[in-house]
Formats: sequence, C-alpha cells, structure tokens
Amino acid sequence: MCSEVEEKLELLLEGQVSADEAQSLLDHLRTCKNCSILYEQLIEIRSLLMPENILPSARIQENLYKNIAVSSFYILLIAIMILITIGIFLFQIKTALLHPLPVGFKFFFISGNLILLITFLWLFKEVWQDFIYGITKLTKRGI
Repeated sequence: MCSEVEEKLELLLEGQVSADEAQSLLDHLRTCKNCSILYEQLIEIRSLLMPENILPSARIQENLYKNIAVSSFYILLIAIMILITIGIFLFQIKTALLHPLPVGFKFFFISGNLILLITFLWLFKEVWQDFIYGITKLTKRGI
C-alpha cells in the first residue's frame, strides 16, 4: 500500500488525482507515519523551489542598487572630467597655435593632455561596462 501511495503523492500535490483518490491518500497519510513524513518533505521541497524563494535576498538587492548608484556617480564624474580635459586640450591647442613656443614644448604640452583624455575615456568605458552589467543582472532577476 505504501509504495502505491508514495507514487501518487506528487500527483496529489499537483492536484491531478480525483476527489475520491485524494481522500483515500489523505486517510492513509493520517495513519502512516512514513508516508506522512515523505509527504511533508515533498511539500517543503516544493516550497523551497517556489520563485519567491529563489529571488535574491533584500541585502543582495540593496547591494546591487548601491553598486549601480555608485557606478552612476562615477560615470557622471568621469564624464565631467572628460569634458574639462577636452576643454583644456582645445585651449592648449589654440594657445600652441597662436603663440610661438618651442616645438618640443608644444608636443609635451598637447600629448600630456591627450594621454589624460585617453585615460579618462578608458576609465569611462570600464565604469560604463560595470554599470550595464549591474542593470542587466537586475533585469534578468526581475528585481
């Protein structure tokens, strides 16, 4: 009898048995300790596998939001630094073209800011990728 009940417990949980058969199974569960324990374990396993139990905890969610906020701040800060560097770079090109300066000084003057601009652009790209990665994680998890 127990082997037949064990095979039908999953069907009972899914509601795929007739009312009479469900009543018969429940009667057996009241009298058989082993089958009752198995049924409770199946219920517990199912509850753990429910979507609301698989979503990340509130702490993980909070950390994701904080990381995105920090990334957003860095993106804004780096964008401002890039704009300032471009402004300085353009001003120095104008100054170098309008004022007679030694060639080596002009090269040093302009190349230093060009390197700084390239560095800021690379940093912006890295932070932007982290930001997009965080947003992608949030949307995939449905948070």
